[in-house]
Amino acid sequence: MPVTAEAVQSGAALGRIVRRANAAPETEDTRLLLTAACQENVMALRTSQETIYADLPCDNFWDAEATQAFVGQEVAITLAVDHVRFQIFIETLPGAQAEFTVGGVWLD
Repeated sequence: MPVTAEAVQSGAALGRIVRRANAAPETEDTRLLLTAACQENVMALRTSQETIYADLPCDNFWDAEATQAFVGQEVAITLAVDHVRFQIFIETLPGAQAEFTVGGVWLD
């Protein structure tokens, strides 16, 4: 993880997708997910606006098929931080969703 990455201390919404019945989804400040990888128990999600790093056993990360479903998609990412855990929730415009419970989150 780069030394420039800063630990996330509170929750954050990185974009938003609002879904309503009988209407197209509305987006606000979404980003493009450029790459997603896990190496040496560090997950890295590079978007068009930032890179998110998280402490995650790579066995708990996406397989190649799941990675392909998310990379290249417009996404909204929610970082949930409380005194017990860190969570990353990712939602694509077409509707795919993923959630990771991680040991820590950093933004660069």
